[in-house]
Amino acid sequence: MGSESSTLQGCDFEEEVQTSEKNWTLHSARKKDGSKVSVFVHKTTQAKEDPVIQNAAKQLKILRHPTILRFFDTCQNVEGTYLITESVRPLELVIDTLTSAEICAGMFNVIEALSFLHERGGVCHNNVCMSSIYVSGDGSWRLGGFEHLCKFEQASPEYLDKGRHLRNPQYLPPEEKEGKYVLNVQCGHARDAYAFGILAEQMLEYLTEMGGMCKTFELSVSEGLLHPDPSARPKLKTLLSNKIFKNDYLEIMNFLKNITVKDEEEKNFFFSMLAAKVYSLPPVLVATRLVPQLMTRLVMAEPVAVESFYPHLLTPSTEKNRSEEFIPGQVNPILPAAVYREHVIPILADLFAVHEEHVRMILLHHFPAFAEQFDPELIRRRILRQLLLGLKDTNDQIVAATFRALAEVVPVLGGEVVVGGQRKKFFKEGRPKFATYMSSPEVSRSNANVSNLTAVSGVINLPFDIKSSPPKAAKPSVSVKPSRDLDSISAKRQLERERKREEMKRRSEERRKERERKRLEREQERLLSKANEEEMKIDPVIEISDTRASTNPVIAAMETRLNDTTEEADDWSDWEDTSVGVAQAKKDDAISQEIEEELEKMEGLPQEHGFEEEKKLT
Repeated sequence: MGSESSTLQGCDFEEEVQTSEKNWTLHSARKKDGSKVSVFVHKTTQAKEDPVIQNAAKQLKILRHPTILRFFDTCQNVEGTYLITESVRPLELVIDTLTSAEICAGMFNVIEALSFLHERGGVCHNNVCMSSIYVSGDGSWRLGGFEHLCKFEQASPEYLDKGRHLRNPQYLPPEEKEGKYVLNVQCGHARDAYAFGILAEQMLEYLTEMGGMCKTFELSVSEGLLHPDPSARPKLKTLLSNKIFKNDYLEIMNFLKNITVKDEEEKNFFFSMLAAKVYSLPPVLVATRLVPQLMTRLVMAEPVAVESFYPHLLTPSTEKNRSEEFIPGQVNPILPAAVYREHVIPILADLFAVHEEHVRMILLHHFPAFAEQFDPELIRRRILRQLLLGLKDTNDQIVAATFRALAEVVPVLGGEVVVGGQRKKFFKEGRPKFATYMSSPEVSRSNANVSNLTAVSGVINLPFDIKSSPPKAAKPSVSVKPSRDLDSISAKRQLERERKREEMKRRSEERRKERERKRLEREQERLLSKANEEEMKIDPVIEISDTRASTNPVIAAMETRLNDTTEEADDWSDWEDTSVGVAQAKKDDAISQEIEEELEKMEGLPQEHGFEEEKKLT
């Protein structure tokens, strides 16, 4: 008795949950470890507890099934009986908030629970109604209310009449109401089948959006489960194959529930198709019902799930990156960021405390996708210490992935928190800074929205916004000269250009005279040679002793012309330029012309250019 009292003292009771249950009051509570539980309380003033209440505690302690309310402990004292179970909520309080998929899955759970009682236990519940059904934290429905449970052969009219005042009259079968019930073990399921038929009709009112999918189920309920003849009512397990229970949500839940008995081929096929199926479900339903089942160590150990499913689940979506339909071959984020933060982040925070390699590698691999969804305080208080622990692991893959994850934490917490210890400035800013970009009047303000680039590479963005005022520039390495100095320099440049122009003209004239002199010499030699040949033809015996004193009229005329030419100005316009140096002369003239043009261009150069540019041009 002392241990029972201590168990009850270890629970902190919260406010009472209002239900239509006649036998019990329901309270939410917390154990010392912080976990939530539900406490069913039956108050009594009698010295001896009611056998109906004792039966409920006894049966709940014996029966074990995933769809039956999970029993933790019981306690009795002078005030009454206390049943401590898993944390649940009455179905009648939450039915309006459930989706059609959740309701279908819930009815499926109740059918499984009743089929287990009928087929495996040989017992009937005798009190199936909405108030005997509860919803667990993962959204599954649990069957409770075992006060009137008995074996098929014990369900006599006397036994049923004794507890009828505690049962819901709406769910009683017609044969029991009329007092015509005859004990028949072969029809032991009939009473529960009728009660479930009444419950199913109530649930169909919430499934109108499913349309024609409910027709066959509704027909099975009205013509089968609610048949006046108990022997004509089918066993409940026959409903499990109905079309209403063939939906993605229920199939996923059932597969995960039985994953330990699935072979590798079945699991590989399931996880390869899972992302597309989950993508079509309502995000809140996925987050509240499926994510807790999918983010388990058992599921995270499946290679196909790691490759084909978790990239979609662990990447939060935005309005921009979520499409209406699932697109194969790319990451399709399943959950919106707000839903992700509310339901997935708490699970991820708990998983960081799990020290299993396959779990940690999944978290580290996808950490960049969800890191910004964490609250900074949560990262500092819980996540960072787990990440730093990974740096000391002997698995190099974990160490490498941890470093990459820590890089995502630095912008959130700062390097001093992530690295720890004292830090020093080892690196300095080496990019050049210019003060004249925004201040120069020549720069158009329309270009202010262009990204600022360094003069070194032309592609590195500077860390300030052009639209706002730029930071103070470093002191220019070249001093700016006063205006008087600029005027003096400009005058000197002008004189230098004039001097160079005159020098170029003089050199050009000298080259032209040299070319003409050489051409005349060659012409003179040609004429002399021709005159000698003609003289030899006329008088071959006459010896020419001196060509300059020759009496040949042609030669005399040529000598006179040559003498006159050297004394005249350089006017050779009456000579035809057919010498071999013509090509070279034209080339030299072209070079001179180009130099002249360059000098003309120099006249238009801005005055802020120095002498270095002028030297390059010349």
